[in-house]
Amino acid sequence: MKRNINGVLAVTLLGLGAVFLSACTPPPPTPADLPSATVAPTETQLQLPTLPPSWTPGAVATSTPFSEGGSSGGSETTDSAPTVPPPTVEGAATLPPTWTPFRVPTVTPQPRAANATFTPVPPTPSPAVSPTRSMDEGPLPVQPSEVYANPECEKLTIFSEPYLYKQPKTDVAVGWTNVAADYFDLWVRNPEGRYVFREFIPIPEGEQVVYYTIPGSVFTGIGRYTWEVYPVLNEYRMCPTVTGTIFTGQRY
Repeated sequence: MKRNINGVLAVTLLGLGAVFLSACTPPPPTPADLPSATVAPTETQLQLPTLPPSWTPGAVATSTPFSEGGSSGGSETTDSAPTVPPPTVEGAATLPPTWTPFRVPTVTPQPRAANATFTPVPPTPSPAVSPTRSMDEGPLPVQPSEVYANPECEKLTIFSEPYLYKQPKTDVAVGWTNVAADYFDLWVRNPEGRYVFREFIPIPEGEQVVYYTIPGSVFTGIGRYTWEVYPVLNEYRMCPTVTGTIFTGQRY
C-alpha cells in the first residue's frame, strides 16, 4: 500500500509541473504581431516640387545709407562712387602737340676704298754714338720701336761663356762674333749698377771672333759685374747689345 501512495504522489507532482510550465510559457506570436518590411518607394511615387511659371530670381539686396546728418525721417541717397579728377603737378611743363619720342640716330659707315694703301713709317734710328759719353750716362738705351734691319745683326752673338767666375782684380777675357761695322763699343757695370769701364774696340779684319781682355783693375769689389757690347756704323748703333756676367769672389 505504501508503494501505491508513492506512485500517486509522483503522478500528482508531474501533473502539477506540467500545469505550471504551461502557465509560464507565453503563447507563440501570430503573423499579425510580426513587424512588416519597409518597401522602397518607386520612381513613379517620387514627386519633386515644381516652381510656378511666374517665378523669377530675386535681385541682390543693396544697402542705401542715409544722407549725412539726416534723421530717421530724412531722405535716402544712393551709394555711388565719387568722381576723382586725374592728379596734376603744379609747375610741371606740358609737352607741345608736335612733340615726338626721341629716336636713336643711325650711323651709316662709309665704304672703304678698294685700292686703299698704307704707307709704313720707317723706324727712327738711335742717336749717334758720342765718344765723350760719360760713365753716369752709360750706353744709349735701345728704343722700344727700333728695328735692326741690318742682316749683320743676325750674326752677332756672344762667343765666350755667358757666366764667368773670377777672383777680384783678375783680368777677364771675353769674346763675341765679328760683324761688318766701324768699331765696337764695350761697357762694364759694377755690382752697384754703375758703369765703371768703357772701351772702343776696332774691327779685326778677316777674323770671325773678336776677343778683348778686361783689365783686373775694373773688378775691385766682390759681387756681380756685367759687360755689354754693340757695333757702331756711321756713328749710329747698328745692332742690339750682347751681354755677359762676371761673378767675383774669394772662393773662385
